[in-house]
Amino acid sequence: MLDQWAAAAGGAAYAQLPPEQQAALRERLAHEYRTNSYDAATRTITVSSERARAIEANIAYYARLFAEGRDAYALPPNTVVEPARARALAAYFFWSAWAAATDRPGEDERVVARDHAM
Repeated sequence: MLDQWAAAAGGAAYAQLPPEQQAALRERLAHEYRTNSYDAATRTITVSSERARAIEANIAYYARLFAEGRDAYALPPNTVVEPARARALAAYFFWSAWAAATDRPGEDERVVARDHAM
């Protein structure tokens, strides 16, 4: 998402931006990830189009990773090769990361962070 936003602003890749612009984009990313977009009535999490593209990129990454394997991760080739299973695994990774990062209803992220620092 950081690279998407950097490119949309007419800039270079995120890593090539000045530190101040990187910090602004990281703050934007934190807000995006912390904002709770779950609708209990429809049991749906809504994400921005940029985040949807990032999720699709992660699905492709994990599908390739679990199909090809990686010695550094002690992950043998052909661990998950069926596209539907790879997509389900990546969906689980998204959901678990979302559940860990998003604000709980009624919580303010800055208050929670401050309270935990004490």
